[in-house]
Amino acid sequence: MKHLLLILVLLLTTPVHAQDSHNEKLLVLAPFIGTWKAEVAENTYDVSHYDWVLGGKALRIMHSINDGAYGGEALVHWNEEKQAITFHYITTSTFYTEGTISLTEAGFDAQEIVHGNMDGIVETRSGYEMKDGEIHVWSQLLKNGEWTEKETAIYSKAPGAEVRF
Repeated sequence: MKHLLLILVLLLTTPVHAQDSHNEKLLVLAPFIGTWKAEVAENTYDVSHYDWVLGGKALRIMHSINDGAYGGEALVHWNEEKQAITFHYITTSTFYTEGTISLTEAGFDAQEIVHGNMDGIVETRSGYEMKDGEIHVWSQLLKNGEWTEKETAIYSKAPGAEVRF
């Protein structure tokens, strides 16, 4: 009962504006909000959904490939200690990543360290650019000490598409 009373007191005394104010450092990512879809390889489709969470204090990015054959979820937030936008990406596979986002003129770049078994891949880097209402993405993997060639994809708005795990 003590805990319930404490929770009620905290809820009643927390200012409403603190629950729904976006972190200004993340507002540059607002154009990405929504659901997007791309063919990332022949007959291989990625559906990605960007959404504000935690009252605008974080951005959640969920995606799935081919209706759940693979997927993951990233939580993007302002990291006060690092003075940077950082994220954690958890997958349905055997690895997860931790990364940092650097803003660019038309989007952002992401650098990630891979933890877990990903067939020798230890780091990734990618770029996301908003162009003509589409998200243009490039990505590279550091595998066995060498960066792979850049792979690209173009994501279009897909409001009817769903992320499935």
